[in-house]
Amino acid sequence: MALPFQSAGLTSAPATRLTAITTETLDRRVYDQMFNAATPALKTFMSRIELKDGYNVEYMIRTGDIDGAWRARDGQIAAYSTQTGAPATRAVMNKFYANWTLNLADVDVRENRGAVQLANYLTTQLDILADSMSAEMAKAIWTEHATNTMYSLVDAIGDGTDAASYAGITLADMTDDDGREVWSSFVMDCGPSTAGSNTGVSPSLANHQKMLRVMFDYNGKYPDAIYVTGPVWDKLAAEIAGTEYLAGERGQKNDIEWGVQVLRMLGVPVFRDRYLPSNAFVTGGTSRAACKGHASYFVDWSFMHPYATPGRKFQLQEWTSLMSSGYERKWNNIAFDGGLITSRRRAHGKIVNIDPTIAATSYAAGTVYWGGVVCV
Repeated sequence: MALPFQSAGLTSAPATRLTAITTETLDRRVYDQMFNAATPALKTFMSRIELKDGYNVEYMIRTGDIDGAWRARDGQIAAYSTQTGAPATRAVMNKFYANWTLNLADVDVRENRGAVQLANYLTTQLDILADSMSAEMAKAIWTEHATNTMYSLVDAIGDGTDAASYAGITLADMTDDDGREVWSSFVMDCGPSTAGSNTGVSPSLANHQKMLRVMFDYNGKYPDAIYVTGPVWDKLAAEIAGTEYLAGERGQKNDIEWGVQVLRMLGVPVFRDRYLPSNAFVTGGTSRAACKGHASYFVDWSFMHPYATPGRKFQLQEWTSLMSSGYERKWNNIAFDGGLITSRRRAHGKIVNIDPTIAATSYAAGTVYWGGVVCV
């Protein structure tokens, strides 16, 4: 008769291997967990990713314009021998590479025996990793490009005066006589003075609405969303509360709901995002960049193109066994090979040099520029 302890702690079948857990299941969990923890801007970015093969990503963009001419019923067609309007060109962007390492102790993998136990162990590690990925990407899409980091929403929108190349195109390449297609976004600033004595842009509903109306006048449509810093969002919400009585709503369980939860301007949602670049406003600055301050971004996602290599869109790769520094590890890499490009800069806008410390009683109207020219 066998002793009871001889089989204690042993399984009747080999331990479940990591590779037995389907990659498709894990990829969906990582993506869903990352998406659930994402900011509104990152949620949109992730939901619009286009799969693109190849080292470079290219998008056709419109340049120039074609002039029409009126004629009499039996009149000659004017300029029939002259080609007008420049041909379309390409915005070209490289791919950028990010990875997050899942580094598991081999002993932990061995000791978590059975399909359910091993799956629970692995998915817990993935959930932690996915939350970290979400926070890093939420910051990356608002961080100006440097070295190996990808071009972001900040780079795509620019500051309206960029002479440097973006996506292989400069502002000079895209300026035409009628100003119908300029490689520049709409910008409202504080009107920096060379004397270095400036007043910041008011974080007001009126200034944000003015930007929307100008963009509609020039583009024939509003952008999809406005992204602002927390202090600017609070100022906008407080301005609404100051001009309209907001009553708390009593629920069935005698609970009260009060406050501004959703903010829209002319039908465009306004989202607060803590990852937007922001600094204290500098009154002595002599340029937009030197004056700093907070910024509000007006984004038309129809012309923003997040892209990724197939199989590298926040997805696990192959499991590998490692022995580093004497420790056995099971290692995997969650990869994102891609980036973001805009195919039409004029579809977007930006209010810069915002000073959220300005009192509502001192709010003043800002001036909107496009391609360095005042919009009227």
